Amino acid sequence: MLISSLNNFYRASTPFCAVKPFYAINKDAELSLFTSRTQAAQTLGISDSSIRLCLNGKQNISHNHIFVNAEDLLSTDEDGNKVIDPVKLNFAMLKFDTNPVYAIQEDGNYKRYHSIREAQDDIGCSQGQISRNINNKDKVTYGYVFKPSSEIEIIDENGEIHVDKDLLKKAMLKFDKSPLYVINGDGTYERYRSRKEAAENIFTSLQNIAVKLFRQTTSNDQIFVNAGEIETIDDDGTIHADKEKISEYVKKINSK
Repeated sequence: MLISSLNNFYRASTPFCAVKPFYAINKDAELSLFTSRTQAAQTLGISDSSIRLCLNGKQNISHNHIFVNAEDLLSTDEDGNKVIDPVKLNFAMLKFDTNPVYAIQEDGNYKRYHSIREAQDDIGCSQGQISRNINNKDKVTYGYVFKPSSEIEIIDENGEIHVDKDLLKKAMLKFDKSPLYVINGDGTYERYRSRKEAAENIFTSLQNIAVKLFRQTTSNDQIFVNAGEIETIDDDGTIHADKEKISEYVKKINSK
C-alpha cells in the first residue's frame, strides 16, 4: 500500500480508535495499519502476545513483520497533517537487521540485505561463500563483492542512511584483476581493471598485452604498465597515479 494511502487511512481511522493504532511492516517496507492487536493477529496469523512484545520493544520481529506504534512513524507536514516520515520508516526497518550486508556489482549497482542469509536466498550463493568474500578470502563471488553495512554506509545529519561513495569505490577495487595503465605519447593515460578489459578497449590480444607488460616496449605511441608500479590508493579508496612516473614513461615513448 502506498504511503499516501496509508496517511489518508490513518487520518480517517484515528478518531475512532480505542487504542493507539500501529503499523505492521514487512521486509519490503509494505505497511498495514491496524487499530487493535486482535485485528492484526487475525489478519496476519500472528499471536496477540507476539505483537504486544514487538510493540513494547521486547522483541524485534515476529513472522517476518515488525510492529511500530503509528505515532512513532509520523511527522507533521506543512499543512498540519500527520504523515509517515520516510526517515523514521528507514530507522524502523533496521529492526530487520541481524547481520546487514551489501552486495555490490562491478557496474556500481548494489543492494542492501538485512542479513547474510537473505543475500544467500536472493543471489544463490552460500552463507559461507559470502563470509569468505567479506573476510577477503575471495575477491568476487557470483559476480558480487560483499561488504558489511558498517563498512560502507553512513548516517547524515538528518538521520538518513546513505552509501558512502568513497567507501563504495574502495570496495569495488576488489573487481580489479591485474589492473594496468595504457600510457600514450601525448601524456594521456587510461586505467583498466584487467588485461581483458584493456584488450577489448584498444582492440589487441591478451597475449600482446602480456608481452608488452613484461618487456615494457612501446608501440603505436603507447606503453603498458602494471598499476602497482605507478599508483597509490588512499584509505578512502581514491586512486592516485604518480605523475612523475607517468612523465618518465611518456619520455620513453617519445624517445623511440
